Amino acid sequence: MKKLLQDDLKIDSDNCHVYPFYKIGSNKSSLDKISNNFVYLSSGISHKNHKRLIEAFVFVANRVNLEITLHLTIDNEALFSPIQ
Repeated sequence: MKKLLQDDLKIDSDNCHVYPFYKIGSNKSSLDKISNNFVYLSSGISHKNHKRLIEAFVFVANRVNLEITLHLTIDNEALFSPIQ
């Protein structure tokens, strides 16, 4: 990423710093994966079609013999307004 910034945006290497948020060289995750959990990262804007996503998820959830969970990331405005 640093090289891309330097090359594409012509940023001087002295002005571009790397601050890793993980131990460099580590490929082992400390987080355990949870089966049958799904995340949809998005704002609540209408063209993201949350209504269709939720309908499809409910449709599948009612037909499989597994407990599944859908996590959505939407802003407060979208959370408290009716789904279009």
